[in-house]
Amino acid sequence: MSKKYIDNSKFMELVSELAHEVTLAHFDDEAMIEEDDITYYSDEAQDFFDEKYDDITTFINGMGVYSDNDK
Repeated sequence: MSKKYIDNSKFMELVSELAHEVTLAHFDDEAMIEEDDITYYSDEAQDFFDEKYDDITTFINGMGVYSDNDK
């Protein structure tokens, strides 16, 4: 299988958006915390997001698609 490289920012955006949606689906309303007009993940949701980010990256790489940073 040949490798296809895409712009790193687009690759990261894709993986981040997918990991974010999976995290929201998993935690429902408990994923996000808002404090001082800043929204962020709870500690548990952040750990889950990081794990899913890695899983999704591995999956996409397995399909032959990589960040151009991996050249």
